[in-house]
Amino acid sequence: MINKINPLYILLLLFLIAIASFFKVQSIEKSVENKNIEIINLEREAREIRELRSSWNDEEKLKSTLEGVLSSPLVSKFSPSREQVRRGVERVVIQNIDHKGAEFVTNRILNSTLKIESFEITRENEHNMSISLEVGF
Repeated sequence: MINKINPLYILLLLFLIAIASFFKVQSIEKSVENKNIEIINLEREAREIRELRSSWNDEEKLKSTLEGVLSSPLVSKFSPSREQVRRGVERVVIQNIDHKGAEFVTNRILNSTLKIESFEITRENEHNMSISLEVGF
């Protein structure tokens, strides 16, 4: 007597293999799609880092940004003083500045592409304060 495999078992096995293959392909497609999204995000971050690096390494642009902040009418009336602390670092001190001017300067500096080495705000009296800022070039 010869043992024969029922053809229905073979068809059932092929059907199960086809279903397993289908789910595996779906899983791989989702994985590839997630990796593509990661690549797009990494490319976007790399572009942003490249732009920031180029703007931070442009000494003239950094100086013009600082000049723009300091020459604005709201700040220039407090006569900010500038001095070079060491090579590539400049200290700016604005004394007796009111809260409106301090808010303007702080917002402009923190939202710009300056290399801030140190930033210090000191209250001088109830209405005035002084801002000391070291900027790298």
